[in-house]
Amino acid sequence: MALFCTLFALFVADAMVAFRPTGLIPFGRTFGDDLEMGRMNDLANAIQAARGDRTIEQFASAAGCSWKTVWRWERGESRPRSQSHIRYLARQGVPRTLLMNEQPPVAAAVAV
Repeated sequence: MALFCTLFALFVADAMVAFRPTGLIPFGRTFGDDLEMGRMNDLANAIQAARGDRTIEQFASAAGCSWKTVWRWERGESRPRSQSHIRYLARQGVPRTLLMNEQPPVAAAVAV
C-alpha cells in the first residue's frame, strides 16, 4: 500500500508540471503565458542594458521613480506604466514595442 501511495504521489506531481523547452511550467499555464514571460525577460534585459554602468538609484532618479520600481522592471516583475517613464526609457534606447507591450510588425506575406 505504501508503494502505491508513493507511486501515485509521483504521478500527481508529474501531472502538475509540464515540461517545455524553456523549463518547467506550472500546470494551468498556457503557451501564451510563455510568450508573455519571454517578452517580460526581453524588456528586463533592455532596461538593464539602458541603465549601463549607472547604479539603480542613479537610473531611478533620472527616470523619476524609486529604485525599487527599477529593480522590479529589471527582474521582470512589473513593467513601466507611467507615460513619463515609458518616454524616458524610449529615449534611453528601450524598444517601444517592448514598452507598450505591442507585437513587433510582421513582414507582409508574398503572394505566390
